[in-house]
Amino acid sequence: MVELLASGRRVVTLGGDLGGDGARAFVAASLAMADDPHGQVLRSRAVHVTDPHSLAQLVRHTSALIIVLEDAQLSANLPAAHVHQLVLLAPPGGASDVEVPPVDAQQAETFLRTAGETWERAGELGRLARRSLPALRRALALNPTAHTPDWAQTPDLLRRRLLLLGAWDGDSDGDREEVTRCAGRPYDEVQEAALTLARRADYPMLGRVGENWHLMSPEDAWLLLSPHLTKDDLAAFRETALDVLGESDPLAGMSPDEGFHAQIAGAHRHRSGTLASRPRADPGAAWQGPPARSRGRQRRRRPGPAGHPRAVRPRERRQHLYRVGVTP
Repeated sequence: MVELLASGRRVVTLGGDLGGDGARAFVAASLAMADDPHGQVLRSRAVHVTDPHSLAQLVRHTSALIIVLEDAQLSANLPAAHVHQLVLLAPPGGASDVEVPPVDAQQAETFLRTAGETWERAGELGRLARRSLPALRRALALNPTAHTPDWAQTPDLLRRRLLLLGAWDGDSDGDREEVTRCAGRPYDEVQEAALTLARRADYPMLGRVGENWHLMSPEDAWLLLSPHLTKDDLAAFRETALDVLGESDPLAGMSPDEGFHAQIAGAHRHRSGTLASRPRADPGAAWQGPPARSRGRQRRRRPGPAGHPRAVRPRERRQHLYRVGVTP
């Protein structure tokens, strides 16, 4: 990212499951670690903006700034001729200039042990950091409720269903039909609720680029809302998933030239690729084996048969299921 900004790139997009906290942390750490001659200059020019009125005033400045925007929609109305550089979050699954990997769980665990956490606690927090920085922040806070977004405090039916859908294209009639059926509400009502969830200034649940909707942080949304999912939620999503993933591809078996002409003639899926490739939270991403033992010694594991992983003991399986929010 620093090299791209130093080269004068006008827009730099960040990919990965970042969310607002992750984006700020990554940009701040990258600029703080830039020791080359450009580092001090870049740090002095960088500003983080969440308010459209502040953005409109800053854009008028003649001195070039590096403007970090969590909501890419804010950049839609910027004048074409301005001297500033923008750092934006790419939509989940979209192309990006810099793909930011998850936090390394082992490095986070080492840092937390150095800071005074016990071995077991540091291991748990390290795995949590890999899944979601906001979740780590809540786990470390003296008052976790203060860092819990308001949309997660009232997990109603619509928010649970949007969690499962993950993303959709409002310009696609097929996507609208599936969202309406899964949510059990008229699309206009869903859209109004989505607009409200995307307008949260502190930590929105949804992001929007044009008519493309997506979860801002799929992993953190899953951690916050998945414990409240019901059998009815899963049944509704199952029907939607079977319809979307079971739709045949009208271009299957065609050569590139044939596919190109078929698309011009109007051959396309009824639902969009946005809905079919929704950003997915990985419920098992946090599981990396049982916590490290507090005495600093690891129990030696007996290898399984050649080519097969070691069988998981019942106790470890129970630990795994509780970590991902499933009651065995």
